[in-house]
Amino acid sequence: LIHHDRTLCIGLVDMPEKGFESRVPGGEEFTLVYFPLYAKGLGPALVAQFSGLPWKGPKSIGWDPSQWGGDDGYKNRGESPYGQLPLLEIDGLRLSQTTAIINYIAKKAGPQLEGTPGKQYAVSQMLIAQGETLYGLMQKMVATKYVPQSKKNGLEAFDYCWASVMPPQLQHLEVLLGGAAGTKNAGRGMWSPGQTAGELYLFSMLHQMVLVKPTCLDATPLLKQFYTSIAADSRTKEVLGGQSPYGELGQYFVDPRAVPKEGSPQGCSCSTTHLLIGASMLVLFALSSVKRA
Repeated sequence: LIHHDRTLCIGLVDMPEKGFESRVPGGEEFTLVYFPLYAKGLGPALVAQFSGLPWKGPKSIGWDPSQWGGDDGYKNRGESPYGQLPLLEIDGLRLSQTTAIINYIAKKAGPQLEGTPGKQYAVSQMLIAQGETLYGLMQKMVATKYVPQSKKNGLEAFDYCWASVMPPQLQHLEVLLGGAAGTKNAGRGMWSPGQTAGELYLFSMLHQMVLVKPTCLDATPLLKQFYTSIAADSRTKEVLGGQSPYGELGQYFVDPRAVPKEGSPQGCSCSTTHLLIGASMLVLFALSSVKRA
């Protein structure tokens, strides 16, 4: 990948290894930009904060969603390769797509975040993929601050999601941890939790699930223990508390039964900023649906 005159060129080229030589804190800062929402923002923010590398986010650079759209916004200036956020500016590159972003930061940080070669790296990649699966399922069946449950096949779909769709997904993770008593894999899990990019990204999705359905991890005690341990880390608390360079992050998925029936959509104030975020998220969701089709 080469960035040249605001054009992203893709081809079989030799990419200089500069930028991957320093795997310790220090060096040039990278910049991460996204809307003030958990959605696809929490995972990259956590990976950035755990990387130990210097970085800047919306809070530290004074970025807000009003700078995304419009004739002179990031989107129309071609700042993002796919016209989407999140956006990572690093090593003279502008990278989009969440999984590419977290993998690039992890590569810069080294084995403690990327995972040691072999099993730990492989499991980290599996967990990133599972995080994407969980996010995709919620997008299909769970209301957001900007899309009501009526647009997600109604309350029947919401209930089906938590009763029949999510439990098997979570049980797979429990087996990886060596749990799920009574199964042939009980006690032989291949996942020894640490703090890799995959684990942080998985946590970012589990956290959003817990905010909507607080009891969703009760049937998977080892997974719940993993979630609790990441949540207790001071760096996680900094991100969730708006104290990292990213700044404030807000809930995206919501429990439709907890949302006021009257007033602004999904209980969010209809400020210009929120309307811009909502419109942009609807566009991104439509684009992702086209890609999956």
